[in-house]
Amino acid sequence: MWSHAITDSSSGAGESVGFERAACRSCDRSNAPYNIRHSFTSILVYQLPFGPGQRFLAAGGAAGKMVGGWELSAVGTARSGLPLNVTVTRKASVMPDGYASNQRPNLVLGVSLIPPGSQTINQWLNPAAFAVPAP
Repeated sequence: MWSHAITDSSSGAGESVGFERAACRSCDRSNAPYNIRHSFTSILVYQLPFGPGQRFLAAGGAAGKMVGGWELSAVGTARSGLPLNVTVTRKASVMPDGYASNQRPNLVLGVSLIPPGSQTINQWLNPAAFAVPAP
């Protein structure tokens, strides 16, 4: 499956919104937090070769009827990850409009998004690459 979910500020399935600029909803148009671009699902079914009409225990009988007709199946799914949204929350008293949550930080020019050394599960992005924007 190939898909693309776009929103103007949903945090999930439409249960809440958090505009960065309440006066400009179109400014928040972007990938949705639940946007999964690629998804692959595969299903495998294998009929076991036991019982009447099969390779083993074909004669029937109690054992053939007991184990005949069984199948093994498996489902595998692989998908791309969810988008990452870096936000900053500050005290409402420092903001001119009082709206202080879900703001986007500024990128610091010349600083790599990849942490010095190597990425880890606990530090995938370099915090020094972001700066709190002016009120």
